[in-house]
Amino acid sequence: MIKAVAHEIRKLSSLFIFFLIGFGYIVLLATLFLESYEVNTYAFMRVIVTALLAAKAVMIIDG
Repeated sequence: MIKAVAHEIRKLSSLFIFFLIGFGYIVLLATLFLESYEVNTYAFMRVIVTALLAAKAVMIIDG
């Protein structure tokens, strides 16, 4: 049981890091673009939650 949980956490963490880097890069580019028009965005927490949800969805779909 503990080995299965450790395996799931390891798999989830690698997917989470992948999506965090991808979504973070997109939000960084959007923030830098909007900053030139003096539009403030605070989306980093949404990036973290979205990356976690996407990682979990991939795990569920993968089986």
